[in-house]
Amino acid sequence: RISSALDEVLAFVEVLERSLGKESGLYKGFEMTVQKMVKVLKEDGFEIIDPAGKPFDPNTCSVAYTESVSDDKLKGTVIKVLSKGYIHRGKVIKPATVVVGV
Repeated sequence: RISSALDEVLAFVEVLERSLGKESGLYKGFEMTVQKMVKVLKEDGFEIIDPAGKPFDPNTCSVAYTESVSDDKLKGTVIKVLSKGYIHRGKVIKPATVVVGV
């Protein structure tokens, strides 16, 4: 289990990343803050789990819900990432929360 402080930092990074999608005068500041925090995390051995468009992997992802898809190629595939996951030095510390096509 990750420490509560680290859990809070990762949650803060996600909130800032989501804020980047919104138009505001603070966009550039948020963008720079997120880039710096992600850089610090990567320098410490963190990797971001970004499973979008890939087959669902229960070792790195947690399913929030499934969604019907008409294309058979998308069945069993991550069609949406609700929150990114993180790996630290080879160990999953926070799985990505995803939507899987069925």
